Amino acid sequence: MAVDASLAPFVAALTAAFPEAPELLPVPDYRQRMAELAGPAAALPPELRVEDHDAGHDAGRVTLRSYRPAGVDAALPALLYFHGGGWVMGSIASHEPITAALALQARIAVFSVEYRLAPEHPFPAGFIDGINALRWLTGQAAALRIDPGRLAIGGDSAGANLAAAIAQQCRDIPLAAQMLVYPALDDYFDTASYHQNAEGPFLTRALARAFWGQYTAGQGAQGRPEIAPLRNEALQGLPPAILLVAEHDPLRDEGAAYAAKLGNAGVAVDFRHAEGMIHGFLRAAAISPAAASHFTWLVQGLKARLGSG
Repeated sequence: MAVDASLAPFVAALTAAFPEAPELLPVPDYRQRMAELAGPAAALPPELRVEDHDAGHDAGRVTLRSYRPAGVDAALPALLYFHGGGWVMGSIASHEPITAALALQARIAVFSVEYRLAPEHPFPAGFIDGINALRWLTGQAAALRIDPGRLAIGGDSAGANLAAAIAQQCRDIPLAAQMLVYPALDDYFDTASYHQNAEGPFLTRALARAFWGQYTAGQGAQGRPEIAPLRNEALQGLPPAILLVAEHDPLRDEGAAYAAKLGNAGVAVDFRHAEGMIHGFLRAAAISPAAASHFTWLVQGLKARLGSG
């Protein structure tokens, strides 16, 4: 089907912000335009308690911001969340509308990770930050008032790549779920969805190539599943997946392929193909009823997997 009409203002804003090809811009300019597009931070609802945490590791420190329903002292289920942005841009702040809404609607604690970004910090910097954030979170579960037996990992786009790769890497940590939203899982740019959506909207084939090149410092995945999780053939025993792809997205087919591979490996998978949606559509949930319905599906999936709500 065509791009959902309710996304028209969202697509128009993206087009206005980037009248030229974004991959041709210097990285600082790209980041600034995306920050301006996201707008000033909105006031968070008073029903949420928000705190920043510093998790130290050998490579430095990584900041996590937690969101939890206010006034709840019991240990809550938790989600460790990695923001999207092609491993090059994005932040805790840029994705706060998503992470705050997940915490409030799913009645869980959400911990958003400020991992290091490429090209200044290519792989494995963000990957290492993510692993250490997960290990810090599980080690501090009692102090943070979260239930380590009901812990999920997730993210969108490049953040979903990190979540999937870390879930594969940290199999010693029992995770209740992995939530992967329009995930980037392989640097293979020749799928049907890459050709059908080569010019976007928003994420184009050329921009995806640029992001991957910056993240891998031009080396490509080279068959390494910690960079390209879709290439891992040993998927047995991974946590149940909640996996959402968008119809008009170059990444659609790799997300669907990963869902199929997980299912074939005996992993429980809740999969949804969001018709009429484009890459990044969760950011339009406030204006698009269709996008909001898919967000609700994610919330329901988390609640079911984590026993919250």
